[in-house]
Amino acid sequence: MTAEDAGREPEASGGTITVSGHGEVQLTPDALRIELSVEVSAIGAADALTAARTTMADVRRAVSEVGIATADQQTSAFNLWQRHDRNDRVNGYQASESLALLLRDPSTVDVVLTVAGAAAGDRLRIGGVGFTVLDPGAARDDARRLALAEAERVARVYADAAGRSLGPLVSVAEGGGRIVGRRSAHLQAASMDAGMEPGTQTVGVDVTAEWHLQ
Repeated sequence: MTAEDAGREPEASGGTITVSGHGEVQLTPDALRIELSVEVSAIGAADALTAARTTMADVRRAVSEVGIATADQQTSAFNLWQRHDRNDRVNGYQASESLALLLRDPSTVDVVLTVAGAAAGDRLRIGGVGFTVLDPGAARDDARRLALAEAERVARVYADAAGRSLGPLVSVAEGGGRIVGRRSAHLQAASMDAGMEPGTQTVGVDVTAEWHLQ
């Protein structure tokens, strides 16, 4: 053996093994997304549009006053359509405008709904409601570690079954990450007066990893 050979790492022999692994971490959502809409009827299209815009402006002002930042308010839809009578003649117009809100403190939802209702009255409509995790980055990294550890565990099982040993890691590819909502079996301490439960969300990651076999 030459001095050059002695300085080299031993080469893995006998091919490679490729295994997939899955890792997931459960989180309690820390924010709430909700959509508020106003719907207005009027004889003329312009009147319907004006009333919808004015009412939504009142809603935006009301939710801002209870602490919802402008950056967490986003217009999500604006619609205008005709109404027809039994003879299919136009007899008025309806206009609607929707506002998506991000509540960084979900416990404020009851206050937000109360002030929005006071501002819009019978014109208020409540659309989609969904809990979310504001920053799942750390949890996703934990899921990545778990996924790779699971892939390595399975690879060692296969290597042992073949009478071989697991060598150095060759490559890792992430197959995708996802966040899946799941209802909790227990009421959270921060459950809102509006009767909403945050439940839990699962951050999942899939990886495919390849090792040398020795």
